[in-house]
Amino acid sequence: MKKLIIFDAYGTLIAAGAGYREAVRRIPELTECGVNPELFCEEWKILHRQHKEEANGNGYLIEAEIFRKDLSVLYSRYGITGNRNKDADFMQTALGVSKAFEGAADAVNQLKKKYRVIIGADSDTEPLLLNIRRNGMEPDGIYSSEDLKIYKPDRRFYQKMLHSCGGEAENTIYIGNSYHEDVEGPASAGIPSILIDRRRTHTQDGKHTVQPLAVVHSLYNLVQLLEKMQPNQR
Repeated sequence: MKKLIIFDAYGTLIAAGAGYREAVRRIPELTECGVNPELFCEEWKILHRQHKEEANGNGYLIEAEIFRKDLSVLYSRYGITGNRNKDADFMQTALGVSKAFEGAADAVNQLKKKYRVIIGADSDTEPLLLNIRRNGMEPDGIYSSEDLKIYKPDRRFYQKMLHSCGGEAENTIYIGNSYHEDVEGPASAGIPSILIDRRRTHTQDGKHTVQPLAVVHSLYNLVQLLEKMQPNQR
């Protein structure tokens, strides 16, 4: 019987992408250089992921420092002479005012009636707490990469959460929107998952060696599925 639900935050409960694109549009130096904010954000996402992986292997950096590292590389690439530290802080601030997906608070608070529900995310602690609280979510626990000193999809991220909250992998379900970070990553720690695939891009074509317990297309569908899996008592 499953007892613990772990939600990813960004891209699963909270829509962060639009906030980053808006932040990029408001950086004057990028606008003056004619940088396409969509392309800049796509390059940034790739670089950000690489820098997080490097931080897992070479000494943890808080995400604010990784933002600065990202922009240092990208500004050099584009020949931009803006204040990289200030702009990195500005991009992270944008993360703290992201809106939740429709039904996110209802999903978290409804599932708490039958499960322990925690949220774990690649994020510094302060913006994560701001987003969870301002969007009306009240989980039983919140864990940031800053708390855990590790980033997804390193198995230690998931193991540290379980150890801290007293959970057991076999009694847990991890919920997220990224195959790499929210299906493969938890599986490396023995945790089964449910994938939220809003764009309906996930296929069982042999390319994915690890499969989630289920694939759903909305938080509403997720709640329906999980309520069927669990008896009434938490």
